[in-house]
Amino acid sequence: MKKLFLPLLVFQILYGTMHCVAQQPADSKVFSSSSTNLQIWEAAKTFDHKYVLAGRNDQTAMAVKLDSTGSVIWARTIGPQNSCFNSVISTADSCVVLAGTFPNPNGTIKDFYCVKLNSSGDTLWSRMVETGGTDVCYSLKQTVDGCFLLAGTNSSNIAMVVKLNPNGHLLWGKRYPGGTEEFLTNIEVLTDTGFIAIGSRWDNVDGVNQMILMRCKSNGDVVWAQRDTPPLEESSFGESVKVVSDGILTAFSETTEGLVCLKTDFSGNKLWCKSYQDYPNRAFGSLIKLKTVGSGDLVFSFGNNFMGGSLIKLDPSGNLIWSNGFNITTIDLEETNDGRYMIFGNGPMNYKNQSATTKQNFGIIWTDLAGQTTACTDLAVADVNDYPYTLSTLYLNTDNTGTEVHFAAPVISISFTSRDTCVGIISGIPYEIKKESEVTVYPNPSSGLVHIKLDQAVSATFTRIEVYNSMGQQVFEIIKPDLPEPSVNLSNAPQGIYQLKVTIGDTLYYSKFVICR
Repeated sequence: MKKLFLPLLVFQILYGTMHCVAQQPADSKVFSSSSTNLQIWEAAKTFDHKYVLAGRNDQTAMAVKLDSTGSVIWARTIGPQNSCFNSVISTADSCVVLAGTFPNPNGTIKDFYCVKLNSSGDTLWSRMVETGGTDVCYSLKQTVDGCFLLAGTNSSNIAMVVKLNPNGHLLWGKRYPGGTEEFLTNIEVLTDTGFIAIGSRWDNVDGVNQMILMRCKSNGDVVWAQRDTPPLEESSFGESVKVVSDGILTAFSETTEGLVCLKTDFSGNKLWCKSYQDYPNRAFGSLIKLKTVGSGDLVFSFGNNFMGGSLIKLDPSGNLIWSNGFNITTIDLEETNDGRYMIFGNGPMNYKNQSATTKQNFGIIWTDLAGQTTACTDLAVADVNDYPYTLSTLYLNTDNTGTEVHFAAPVISISFTSRDTCVGIISGIPYEIKKESEVTVYPNPSSGLVHIKLDQAVSATFTRIEVYNSMGQQVFEIIKPDLPEPSVNLSNAPQGIYQLKVTIGDTLYYSKFVICR
C-alpha cells in the first residue's frame, strides 16, 4: 500500500514554523466566531479600495466589508435561514451587489436573489426571481448599460440566466435546455451588452461531464455554444471565464490534467489551450477563479480543504511564470494597488484531527509581487502541457422563465474576531493521508446514492465519513457507521463534483465522485 509521505512531510515542516506567524501581521489573518460557522465564496474590490466578501454565517447569507489591512468595516447577515451569497460585484456608482440563493417566502423552494447595498452596507433594493422550482445562482456581473446578469441552474438541471435592469427589476429570464443536464458557474459581459457563460453538462452518450461555453446576445439568445470533448473519456468542469481585448479566456478542470486554460477568439475558435497539472491535485473539483492583472498576465486561484490552495500566474500566451501553494481553501484573489495579491479562502484545513467544536472560518493571505509569502505556505508544482481541446458544437434551445418577487430580507449586524495567523492552524496530530485509489466510491457517476468500499488491505472500523461540495461546504456527515460498506445518500443534492473524506483512526482516505441525473 503506497503512501503519500510528501504532503505530510511538507505539512510537518510548515507546522513547526507556523507558531511564528503572529509576528507577521501583514502576511495573514483569520476571521472566526466561537458560536457560528463563517465561510466566504467570492470577493470584490470596491471603488474606494476596500473589499466586500460574499458568503454565509452558519445557514444565513453574509456580506462583509474590509479595508486593505483586513480590518472589518461592517458585517451583515441578510436573509432567512438556508440562504447564501455566492457572488459579489462592485458597481459603477460605488455600491455593491450580491447574488445567491434564498428560500422563497411562499414555499419550500429556493430562488435567485439579488440585493444592492451602498458603501455603508445599507440596502438600496432587493429582488427575488422565481421559476416554480429550486434555482441556484452561482455568478453575477454588471453589463455596460448598468443592468445585472445572474447565472446558474434550476431544479430541472437546466442552465439559466436572468437579466435585471439597473433598479433590480426583471427584464427577462431564459433557460437553455440542451437535451441533458447543464449548469452555469460563471458569466462575463461583452462590450456589445451580450455575454459569455461557462459551465458543465452531463453527456449521456460518453458518460462524462463536459465543459460548456456559450456566447449570447443582450436579449439572451444564443449566438454560439460549444462543449469540450475530454480525451480518454475524462470529465471536465467549466469554472471561470474572462473577456480580454483579443478574445475569451476560460478556466476549467479536467480529471487527470488538473487546471486547463483555453483561449478562443470571439467566434469560439481555439487560439491555444494548455493544462497545468499541479501537485498535489487541487484543481479538479475546486472553485477556480481567473483574473487578469495590471501587467496583462493571468492569475488563477483554486483549492480544496484536503490539499490546500494554489496560485498560478501565466503570461498572455499561457506560459507559466510561477506557481505557489498555501494552507487555505482558496476561493478568490484580488490584486492590490501595489501589485501584490490578496488570497481569500476558508478553513480549517482537513489535514488533521478536529474536535466537534471546531468552527469553520475564513482568512486572507497577503503575498508579494511574485505570489510568495512567509506565512501559510505549502507545496505547489505545475507541469505545463498542450491540452488536446476538441471543439464540438452544442445545440441549445431557449425558453423564457422567471417572475419578479419583492422580498425584503431581514438584515442583522454581526461581529467576529480576527487574528494574525493562518486559517485552520489548530492543535492536533496531522492525519496520515492515503491514496485516492485505496477507497472506492460506486457507482460513480451516480444519481446521488453512493456506496463506499475500502481496499482489502484495510481492515478497520470507519470513524467518520464526510462529503463536501465543490465550494467546500459540508453536505453530509456520519459518525461511526456500523456497516462494512456504508452508503451516502445525496439524492436531493445538486449535480457536480463532491469530495469524500473517510477517517479511520488517525488515517484519512479521500476520493471524489460525481452526481449527475
